[in-house]
Amino acid sequence: MSAEAGALAAGVMAASLIGLVYVAPVAYVSLRLVRRRTKFLASVKAHLFPAYGWVAGSALMIGAAYLSGSALLMGLGTASLTLSMLSVVSILGALALTSVQLPLANQHAKVFAARRMARPLR
Repeated sequence: MSAEAGALAAGVMAASLIGLVYVAPVAYVSLRLVRRRTKFLASVKAHLFPAYGWVAGSALMIGAAYLSGSALLMGLGTASLTLSMLSVVSILGALALTSVQLPLANQHAKVFAARRMARPLR
């Protein structure tokens, strides 16, 4: 593995972890607040297609930079790929939090209803 590929892999992994740990929870909370305050139902999945295009374009830019030997194009492609991976993983993390939150919310409602039914009548 060449040094450029190792640095690229480390950058993609770091950006993915930063997006998952730091950006995804903020994106999830802001998405929930927007949905609660307005009737606007923003589809998070609709933002994935342009983000995947950004990742593919960045990968093509890195490939072109590797073939041409351009250091400037390699730097731009690497930065673009790192930022695109940060955004893709943030969106996927917000989707994952949404899918985990809904069953837990329903479970909480069932427990609350069971406790309310278990109270003795006066």
